[in-house]
Parts: sequence; structure tokens; C-alpha cells
Amino acid sequence: MAEKSNKNKGNRVNLSFNAKQIELIDSLIGEIGDNRADVVKTIFFSWLSEKGITASILKKKFEDLQSEK
Repeated sequence: MAEKSNKNKGNRVNLSFNAKQIELIDSLIGEIGDNRADVVKTIFFSWLSEKGITASILKKKFEDLQSEK
């Protein structure tokens, strides 16, 4: 996965999905997001929540990564 820096919108991550996955993502537009990117973000954050990965855990991990540099 390649990342591109975009100061106005954050960072971009390029993802690849097969045809069935795109079909599923497209079927969720309007239900959990306004476009493919919104749907994928919603799915990702829902997954993090389901796994119990809260904002405080993410903040701690980010701080640990920054201190390693």
C-alpha cells in the first residue's frame, strides 16, 4: 500500500478490492457512507471498535511510534 500526503484531506491509502468486494461496498453507499471512501472508512472504524481498539489505545500507540523516531 502506498501512502500520499495530502495536507487538506489527510493521508491517502491506496487499496485494492476484487469485483465482489466493490459490489458490496457499492451496495452500502447511501446506507453507511456517501461514497466508496466513506463506506470503507466506516467499515474500518467499525472493525476497530468491534476489536476494542479505542481512541486512547490508538493515541498511546501513536505516541509510542513517535518516541521511537
